[in-house]
Amino acid sequence: MMRCFARLSGPGTVTQASVVMDRDTDRSRGFGFVTMESRRDGADRDQAMDSTVLDGRTIPRQCRP
Repeated sequence: MMRCFARLSGPGTVTQASVVMDRDTDRSRGFGFVTMESRRDGADRDQAMDSTVLDGRTIPRQCRP
């Protein structure tokens, strides 16, 4: 996930990223969580990435501090 965020230009530094996995199949559930260096960086990146398409999927805007 951190590589995906690195591919998308935007403000701020990603400090942590995790993908939610299905415990039965050990496959990605299709979403994850990213921690930015600061709340402002998170809000700026969230706005910059809103509706961006990555690998054929649209990234929704869902920043939560």
